[in-house]
Amino acid sequence: MVWLAGLAWAAVSPAQSKDLVAQAPNAGTEPRLDAEGIPLPDGVIARLGSARFRFAGTPTCQIAYSADGKQMAVGHGGGVTVLDTATGQPLHYLPMRDRSWAQIIRFLSDGKRLAVGIRGVKSDLAIYTLADGKTEKIWRLPGENEVNVADITPDGEQVLAVDWFAKVYLWDAKAGQEIWSFPHTEPASVLPFTADGKHFILAGSEKSCLHEANTGKLVQNFPKPDMRFSRRSHSAGISSDGRLVIKADKSDFIMVMAAQGENQLRVLPAKPPVGRRGGRFLFSPDGRYLVDLDTQVWDLKEKDDQGPVARLPGAWAAGFSPDGKTLVLAGDGLLTFWSVGDWKRLPLAASPASPVNRAWFTPDGKQVLGTTQTGWIVWPTTGGPARRLSDDSPVIGERLADVSADGQTAVDVVAGAGKKEGRNTYDLRIAELGTGKVRLVPLEGPPTMPLMISQDGRQVSVNVPNVAFSVWDTGTGKILYRQPDDHRGFLLGTLPTADGRALTLSLRGTPDKDGGDGAGPDLSAVTITDHITGRKQDLIPVPWRVYSGGGRFSRDGKYLVLHGCFNNRSGDSVSVWDVHSGRRLMYREQAERHTHAISPAADHRSMLIGDDHGTLTLVETATGGDRAVFQHRGVVLSANFSTDGTKVVSTSAEAPVYVWNLLGDTSRWDAAKVDTIWAALSSPDAKAAFAAIRELRMNPNEAVAFLAARMKLPAVPTNAAVAKLLKGLDAFDFKERERSQRELANIADMIRPKLAAARKEASEEVRPRLDQALKSIEDHTPERLRQSRACEILEGIATREAVRVLKTWAAGAEGARLTEEARDSLTRLRR
Repeated sequence: MVWLAGLAWAAVSPAQSKDLVAQAPNAGTEPRLDAEGIPLPDGVIARLGSARFRFAGTPTCQIAYSADGKQMAVGHGGGVTVLDTATGQPLHYLPMRDRSWAQIIRFLSDGKRLAVGIRGVKSDLAIYTLADGKTEKIWRLPGENEVNVADITPDGEQVLAVDWFAKVYLWDAKAGQEIWSFPHTEPASVLPFTADGKHFILAGSEKSCLHEANTGKLVQNFPKPDMRFSRRSHSAGISSDGRLVIKADKSDFIMVMAAQGENQLRVLPAKPPVGRRGGRFLFSPDGRYLVDLDTQVWDLKEKDDQGPVARLPGAWAAGFSPDGKTLVLAGDGLLTFWSVGDWKRLPLAASPASPVNRAWFTPDGKQVLGTTQTGWIVWPTTGGPARRLSDDSPVIGERLADVSADGQTAVDVVAGAGKKEGRNTYDLRIAELGTGKVRLVPLEGPPTMPLMISQDGRQVSVNVPNVAFSVWDTGTGKILYRQPDDHRGFLLGTLPTADGRALTLSLRGTPDKDGGDGAGPDLSAVTITDHITGRKQDLIPVPWRVYSGGGRFSRDGKYLVLHGCFNNRSGDSVSVWDVHSGRRLMYREQAERHTHAISPAADHRSMLIGDDHGTLTLVETATGGDRAVFQHRGVVLSANFSTDGTKVVSTSAEAPVYVWNLLGDTSRWDAAKVDTIWAALSSPDAKAAFAAIRELRMNPNEAVAFLAARMKLPAVPTNAAVAKLLKGLDAFDFKERERSQRELANIADMIRPKLAAARKEASEEVRPRLDQALKSIEDHTPERLRQSRACEILEGIATREAVRVLKTWAAGAEGARLTEEARDSLTRLRR
């Protein structure tokens, strides 16, 4: 099984290797389109699922419709997406600067522009032209503290805003001056203008007030809620005629209040949960219906004792069409539509109507399996309609899913049918994807860490914090192994034995007695335990904290991949560790980015790292350098290599699934480049080396012959030669000492026992030189990099002749890097 990954379109080598870099598959040509006519990024083989009615991530404000209903706009992490209402196709993507998001969106009265109130480190009003999606103007909003943008006038020239703990004001952006303001030093939510533009509501901690829009003057206070309701009425919504809604403390009631007129206070029963998503409520344009985005709908023409008339899927944002006949709900990266009145789901919607949390290739590479919030689906790798493989039980946890190596058995966690002692229940779902047969195994609580299914699909393991780590037999649902939580530390990672009846390895964190406040370390030690030998190994340096699911062992138990941080400045990092020695092989800080997807190659020579900026990077473990980079628009939720090493599948909210071309188009072998290729294979620059790897992978027959001819087995040094070099370490001449140390370092991997023995009897002057020679065994010298990459190439090609060359190298000198790398490659190919 080989997992070589490469992204031809992004592999840019330095000047000395630029002739190796092929053009991107679509470079200099018109962008490729998917089946619905939506452009695809360079290097993508296919989009699986539809880009219709999709956007990049979680909504940040209510959905806006144009006056004619033909366009809609969704604000989300990273920007704003403008969609065609009839087709769902994205028309424009309007990016925001880092750590900024849309707080309010308005189509302007001229029908040609879009206004966006942007909140971030600073708050802005941005105007975009709808014809081309370009920025027309950006104004900075003044304020001493955080500035919240509440609304924008139809002409886009005035902004209603609150400077937190300071004042509420109306700003004339065109004139660059304040029209009116009044002080307000309490926490307050300024709600949008009423439909006629004459009033707005200030929903504060002590009281809620109706104000004139033109002057800011107080019109009237709203009635005070009774004792069942919180005085902090931030979870509020406003109707077109100026009514206000708040929720009760225990979420069994809501209150609809009017500042003027009759029937100023109404209390309506609710079914929990209500107002859980930040208290997001929405009135229909005619004011009749009230929607709580945690699923409930009330008909305000009904009597006060009438509860919700409908329940809908939970959403982060929503919007009514201008005619009031359609409600659109926005989840994580997608839209669904509902008819108002009978509250039935309409056929136009994103497909699938859920993010694809994780995706894998089937072993033959012909299909892609995906797990969504409503179960398992499968697509042809080259595109086409999806086929459902499971029921639509609500799925819990994005990373709590796995598939066996043969693609036949899938496991995930679904919401249980009921409650136990007032708490939600959880079931481990074991699905036979070929037959559709499902087995549900009750769990004792919400699990953590990624589920792990064995290679043959016979066992699945999961950890329930404060309860136990358990391994189940997927065929019977019976527990094979159970380790109760001893509460002495955090179980951060596990590797069960092949039969599932014990542990091979575990990773456990020891709490720091002064930790837990976020400023210092949570952990005083992180320990790898080998349960077969009883040997324990502490990780040095000690991670401050390990993120959920962040400790994963390779199947062969040689490597550990860790997602966590090591100090209060690194924030987020990915590292690779040697399990036997506890030595950190690779460390990669993500700066201000957060990692969401980590997928090591089976040989751990490379890995995929996806972050919240939508960047998916192919990283070389030996150097820590980028081999290639490609881009989603939203958070990269998952990424995985294909078995044959030619493709990558990755998911994000807007994609929803991309299949990437890893090796690019076939190129003709150019014998004039062989010296350049040979030099690039030893380069410390990961991109330059990857260009050479890719060139060789695309020409397998020539690559095998080339590597067999060029790569020479290292000669085993004679005892006499080693003795002479050891003696040279204590020579009178400094240059002789340096030369002997350098030559010993070059052959140290083959004479490690002799160096260790010599160190025991060495003088104080010689011992440091021997220590450096022994340490150099782990160094990635140019020649050792070349040897590792050569084995990677042959493992990826995997023809009979390639295997024959690997066997020749594997018979080389004991301890030599080339010998060890070739043996590891052969072991994986035999699986």
